[in-house]
Formats: sequence, structure tokens, C-alpha cells
Amino acid sequence: MPTELIQLPQSELLEYLRRQVDKMAELEHKIASIEQDREELLRVACNVDARLREYEEIKEGWDWFFTNSLDMLVVHDLDGRLLRVNPAVERLLGYTPEEFMRVPLEEAVHPDDVAAVVAHMRTIAAGTDGVNFESRARHKDGRYRWLAWTTPAPTKDGRAMMHTYAIARDVTESRLTQQELLYRAQHDALTGLANRAAFDHELGLALARAERLASPVSLLLIDLDGFKQVNDTLGHLAGDEVLRTVAARLRAASRKGDMVARLGGDEFACITTGTSRAALDALAARMLDVVCEPVAVGDVQARVGCSIGIATAGGDYDPMRLFGAADRAMYGVKARGKRDVAHAAPA
Repeated sequence: MPTELIQLPQSELLEYLRRQVDKMAELEHKIASIEQDREELLRVACNVDARLREYEEIKEGWDWFFTNSLDMLVVHDLDGRLLRVNPAVERLLGYTPEEFMRVPLEEAVHPDDVAAVVAHMRTIAAGTDGVNFESRARHKDGRYRWLAWTTPAPTKDGRAMMHTYAIARDVTESRLTQQELLYRAQHDALTGLANRAAFDHELGLALARAERLASPVSLLLIDLDGFKQVNDTLGHLAGDEVLRTVAARLRAASRKGDMVARLGGDEFACITTGTSRAALDALAARMLDVVCEPVAVGDVQARVGCSIGIATAGGDYDPMRLFGAADRAMYGVKARGKRDVAHAAPA
């Protein structure tokens, strides 16, 4: 104890000691409180560290998935501006991620798909998920690839978000397969012309439009003359070559917008709309001329002709009756000597 304190009167010394005891008690209380705070902070710090490690692991997993995904992954804002693109874009479209992010939308998308893509992006921004939306994207080499996009709407727990993610998968091959299957379903395998199913469908549509617009629809039935003799003398391979050549010639002789079809065997048809009688006669004459031209089959010149029956729907728009009228007109030509054209009575 300091000398000056020893010299104090007893009452003052006791008071002094009481104050020191109080200060010590207060200090101990503060120390205890600080230690408690420190323990709490340490617990919080440990919790923060654990959560941080958890988040880092989640982010590492996402980064790995983003980098190594075979599908193209895109992060973009609500205006469609790209924020991040994964390396799969190079495998799908030939661009590095950095290059692709600099390509304007108008150049990245097929011109025929731009309006649909913009409308789709607006739908997503408005809160509707986009699932398997297909559009064509331009490859770096100039070709176009079909991509199927799946994009969740930018919302979370009812709160709007400023960006969203999109997954793109290349569906070009399946698209081509679908188109090929559709083509095969609608076209004759030998000649490439529309087949009977496609012809019947188009005739029904043409007549429905014509009835609505009060405009004429004409049907030309073209049946080959002498084709059986070609098959019998030169063989079926020669006959196939004649059919392919005749089909190409009929298509070339028709007008833009006409449908030329092979109905089966050696029978062909042409649907034409809004055509005058003079234009019909000119079309039939061209077809008759090109069919009658010889067809080179190896060293042999094969020759066939054709009989053409024409029926025009001007009031009666029933497909069966129109077909029947053209068929009767065509067989009337055959009965009179073939290689000519005849009009059916107006239907």
C-alpha cells in the first residue's frame, strides 16, 4: 500500500478501499461481459466461417457445372444482354464465350426467328417460364443450328430478379429428322413431287380458300400415254427414269404457286388458282409439249405422251366432284386418241 494511504485517517482509508473494491467489481463485470461477447463473436465467427465454406462449396460446384456442361448455359439480364456464357458455346456454335458475348442479337439469330425470340424474351421477363423454345442460332462458320432453350422466369420467392439463366441444347439433328419424316410423308419417294396425301390436303385447302374469296380453282389431271410400253420394252429402271424426268418437266412448266403432284403410277396432277381460261390452256399446252419430248435412257430415247383433263371450280367447291370432273375429261381425251387436252363442263 502506498505510504500516503497509510498516513490517511482510518475513515478516509476505508472509504478509499471501498471505492477501489467497487472499481474492481465494475471492472470484473466488464471483463466478464467482454469475455461473454468474445465467446459469442467466436461462435458467430465459426458459424460465418462454416456458412462461407458451404457457400463456397456450392459456388465451386456451380462453377464446375457451368464450365463443364455439355449444354450451352447463358446468364443474361432482362433486356437480353449476355452476362456470362459457358465454354459449350464453342462446341455448339464455334465462338469462344468472349466472342459470342460480343455478337449482336440480330446477327446471332436467324433473321426469320428474331421477332419470335424477342417476343419470347418479353414473355419470360413478364414472369412466364420458357420451356423448349426452339430457334436457329448462327454458327461462326455461317451455318445455322437449331437450339432448344429452357429459361426460368426471373422471379424468386415473389421477388423480381435482375437476371436469369438459360439452357440451350442443340436439336438440329432431331429437327432435320422431323423435317425429313414430314417431307417423306408428303412427297413421292421416286419423283420428289407432292404425293397423293399432300395433294388431297392442298386441294381441300385451295377449294376452301376459293369458296371464301369467290375465286376459281382449277385441277389438271395428267395421265401418261405409252408408259406401259416403256416399262415392258426397256424395263422398270428405265420407266423410273422417265417418271423422274417427266416430274421435273411438269414442275418446270407450272407457274409459281401451283402444286404439281404424283398421284400414283403414271398419273400426275396440278392445282392452280386464279387462272383464266387462256392461261390454263397455255399451262396445259406447255405440259403436253414437255411430256412428249423424248427422254434419254442410256443410249435409248424413250417417248411417252399424255392426256390432260381440266376441271375448274367456280361454284361447286367439293373436292371429289372436281376430281371426278377432271378425271372424266382426261379419259375422254384418251378415248378420242390421246395426247390432247380437254376441259370439263364448269363445276
